[in-house]
Amino acid sequence: MTSSPQKTLQAQVRETEKKVSGFEKELHAVEDALREMSEQGQQLLLLGQVCESLDKLDAMGAGALFWGKKPEVADVPAHMRRVRALASAHQEKLAAAESRRKALQDKIQNETLKIHLLSDEIAELEEEEELAK
Repeated sequence: MTSSPQKTLQAQVRETEKKVSGFEKELHAVEDALREMSEQGQQLLLLGQVCESLDKLDAMGAGALFWGKKPEVADVPAHMRRVRALASAHQEKLAAAESRRKALQDKIQNETLKIHLLSDEIAELEEEEELAK
């Protein structure tokens, strides 16, 4: 027969397993979002590199090689700021998602450890019961 302490520990294991399951679902959603961001991230990374190259051209006094004598973009500095802001916002979202993934992985690891410790306690109680018979 299962003792009251064992029942309590088993209930804690079940509750912790539910938590882990919830964290794992959340982790899968975050990882899916990260995959979606990956392609856009490559595009924005290249866009950032283009901006850096254009800045170097401009610093060399050769910006007109790219923009022409009369750029189609009315306000080149404002346009470059918008492009950089777009790339920066994506990087911030990516960093937040990476941080969330790490936090979930840590929670899963901690809760899994808790399950192992509780299972060990249950096994010890079962062993004590067997020895007491």
